[in-house]
Amino acid sequence: MVKETRKAKREFIQHHHLLMRMELVDCPERKDIPLVKQMVKNILKALNMKSLAPPRIYYLDKPENNRGMTCIAPIKTSHIAFHFWSNPDPSIFQNVESRCLLEFDIYTCGSMSPRRSSIFSINWRRSVPLVRILIYSIVVPV
Repeated sequence: MVKETRKAKREFIQHHHLLMRMELVDCPERKDIPLVKQMVKNILKALNMKSLAPPRIYYLDKPENNRGMTCIAPIKTSHIAFHFWSNPDPSIFQNVESRCLLEFDIYTCGSMSPRRSSIFSINWRRSVPLVRILIYSIVVPV
C-alpha cells in the first residue's frame, strides 16, 4: 500500500461579480461587431477565462431607447454580458462629453483578483476614450 505524502488540494468555489458602468464619447455601430468580438476575446485572455462558445453579439435598432450593441459570452465559470446604449437619455450622464452608455457585467465562480480585473481594456477601438467609469466588484460569500 502506498502512503499519500501530499495533502489533497481543496478547491474552493469563489463567486465574483464585476459590474461596470461606463460613459463613452462614441458607441460601436453594426459594422463594428468584429471589433467588439475581438474586444471580448482580449478580455477573456487578460482575465485567463475559458470560453464555452463564441460571443454572441447583436445590434438592436428598436426600440429607439434601447438602440445599441448587446453581447453575451458564456465562459467555463459563468458569463460576460454587456450592452452599449447609443441613444440614452442625456440626463443620465455625469459628464457633458458622454454620448454612449456601456453597462458591463462579469460573473465568475472562478478566481478574479482586483489586479487581474484591472488589466483588461474595454475600448472597442483605440480612439474611443472613456469619459467616466464606475466599477462595482462584489465577492459573494459561500
